[in-house]
Order: sequence, then C-alpha cells, then structure tokens
Amino acid sequence: MRIFVIAELSDPSDWHAARAFFGQHAAQVFYGNPPPPESSTSPPTPGGPAEKSLGQELVENVWLRVGKANRRLLKAITVQPSTIETLALRLNRSPTSVRSSMNAALKRAINSAMAAVPGAPDLLVWKKRPDRKWEVSYTSEIAAIFGTKTVDDVPPSPFDEVPHAGQ
Repeated sequence: MRIFVIAELSDPSDWHAARAFFGQHAAQVFYGNPPPPESSTSPPTPGGPAEKSLGQELVENVWLRVGKANRRLLKAITVQPSTIETLALRLNRSPTSVRSSMNAALKRAINSAMAAVPGAPDLLVWKKRPDRKWEVSYTSEIAAIFGTKTVDDVPPSPFDEVPHAGQ
C-alpha cells in the first residue's frame, strides 16, 4: 500500500491537516486497525484550540529527541549567550564534553527536527566574538519557549496512542 499526501507547507492549515492524517491513520497503515472517525481529521479552525508556532513545534521535536544531559545543555544556553567554555563551567562538564555533545547527538537531533518541521526558524544562533571564540544563543522566541521547559518535561509523542499489534 502506498499513500501520497500533497500539502502546501506555506499554508499552516494544510500542513496541520497532513500531519493529522498521518497521525490518525498510522495504526491502520502499520497494524491493519480500522481508521478513526473522519470528524477528527479536520484541520484546526481559527479561534479554536491554539495552534503551535513553528518554533514551538521545533523545540518540542528537539526535546523529544535528546536526553537529560542535552536538555540541560539546551537550558543552559537559555540563560545568556555562551561560549563552549562558559557552558562547560555552568554544567560542570569539560569543554571537550560540551563540544562533543553539540557536534554529535545534539547536532543530529537538531538537524532531524529541522527536517521534520519545515519552515521553522534556526534553533541556535552562532556569533563570532572579537576574541575569536564562538558564542551560541537563541532567538528571543526560541529562548522564551525553552524558558518554559524543565529537564524532565517530555511532551506526548504522537505515537503514544498508536496501538501495538495484538491489542
């Protein structure tokens, strides 16, 4: 079975309808379960439940992809623009450990999240200082979203409601 969905990514209601379709029909496609009622596949209506901004979707997507150590790192960047060395001091880690996290697991999670949320703003803002060190920060929108997160805060996954085979 093949499913093709064409969505205009610049139109938020079209994008939300496509995401809702896949989320609600995943059980049918993967496990052969009957489809959910059609009434729940409609896109959000203006004035209805608040729609998430692309920044919020990006932050939640990254948050799901990283563990507690990288969540602490993301929260530490929220405090103020930081170099690798100041982040290491703030987190009681070595600069090598922080650099490795930012170049490996965290970088992969951010790249995957950026691909999953087309049109989202850049998560990290890098700026070279006069002393030739790089400083990392967030835009004000992203910083405000991360400011509401706690390290143990995990948003619900759309796959939490997908029944497993045999249920």
